[in-house]
Amino acid sequence: MKKKRYLKKLVIGILIIMVLFKLITFLDLSNILGSETKTDPLVLNNEYMDIEDIVSKNAIVIDKTTGQIIMGKNYNKKIHPASMTKVMTAIVGIENVSNLNKRTKMTQDIIDYCITNGLSVSGFKPGDNPKIIDLLYGILLESGGEASITLARYVSGTEQEFVNLMNQKARELGMKNTHFSNSTGITDIENYSTVEDIGILFKYALGNRQFKKVVESKEYEVRGINGLFTRRTINNNLFLKRSMLNIDKDHIKCGKTGYTKATGLCLVSSGEVNNRAYIVVAAHADRNIETEQYNLIDTEKIYSKLKKLD
Repeated sequence: MKKKRYLKKLVIGILIIMVLFKLITFLDLSNILGSETKTDPLVLNNEYMDIEDIVSKNAIVIDKTTGQIIMGKNYNKKIHPASMTKVMTAIVGIENVSNLNKRTKMTQDIIDYCITNGLSVSGFKPGDNPKIIDLLYGILLESGGEASITLARYVSGTEQEFVNLMNQKARELGMKNTHFSNSTGITDIENYSTVEDIGILFKYALGNRQFKKVVESKEYEVRGINGLFTRRTINNNLFLKRSMLNIDKDHIKCGKTGYTKATGLCLVSSGEVNNRAYIVVAAHADRNIETEQYNLIDTEKIYSKLKKLD
């Protein structure tokens, strides 16, 4: 009799453990908020076209649904990805933080580093206590270097440890010609990629509902409870530039711009033409942020070409 009771308790115990394990797994997956777990390799479309009549030295067009490469220009040659690096920073942060409403602290040394190295910032000040979600909006909408480094430290303790996670994710996604050395996209010989790999990354990141929500936002209001800010608005730089250039908003739905002297102007974007979704990456346009914005002009030109294909 005692043996039967013992076996009954043992079975119940095992069932409880199995239920708890499934619950934990579910909660863990829900934190990823819809990310794909793998990506298929890109293949050339049967009617692949070269793109030569654009300023950008490197470009690629990927059918977002099929993963086929529709158009390209030097798409597998190494480039400095500049702030397109922050796409990886953001998605790795999202996938490694269980509660995006947790707060962290903006430190003076991070601000000083950004100023010294001429990095773009999103307006956080030393002593501010942004939520992780605030940092993500700062990273993807205003390309905040201070937000990128703060997120990296929150997740991994140091930026370099976080970069290890970025490179691990790159390997998982099959980004064969990519290596990251920082979370901000600051020019470094060990921080490189290709427009093909950046396209693979952006396609993957858009599979995450949280990433997609942030990168498609026009603006975001930050509210603090300590530090120097109580309330401020983060604006989407891409959308502001798109409006100034009168770029068709029906084409470019979202994206991440980038610029350094070594890189020139670049942009990874997602858009729609004739009800088909595409990823377009244009990089190394030999201009700067004060001249014609050929990262956007070239991208719009590409979307116009796609319109004529159908």
